Amino acid sequence: MTRVLEDLGSSQLVKLRNYTFSADDLADFNKKYSDEPSSPTANTANASESVSPHPGFDVEHIRYKYRPEVTIELHDFPCPLETTDLQKLFVGYKRDDNIVRIKWFNRNRALAWFTNPQVASEALEDLRTCELVHVKPYMFETADM
Repeated sequence: MTRVLEDLGSSQLVKLRNYTFSADDLADFNKKYSDEPSSPTANTANASESVSPHPGFDVEHIRYKYRPEVTIELHDFPCPLETTDLQKLFVGYKRDDNIVRIKWFNRNRALAWFTNPQVASEALEDLRTCELVHVKPYMFETADM
């Protein structure tokens, strides 16, 4: 890695600097929202799973945001797909009361996150027979971080 940085640093085409994340960089990501469960007993997660392997990330917030009611896992694509291809699948589910966002894990796995649980449920049922992607409710695991 150091060799690559040295080579790039000497190039006139590339401007290079090391960047170190600080706690402030994650402030918005870890922001609490008013519709989250406020009681510590609201989550039944195992205490060992609650300890983040990534300091600075609020695992419980991520677990709540990507809960199965609003998140669909898309996987096992028969051909290479791009974000625009996945967005076309969800055009009918973009409404005034719903936003659909795509989050990629790798070339063969992505999430579709909805703001409205009823629309997410409808999309999940409609896409179960889709030949382009396989779908299932997403179950958050800390290994996904």
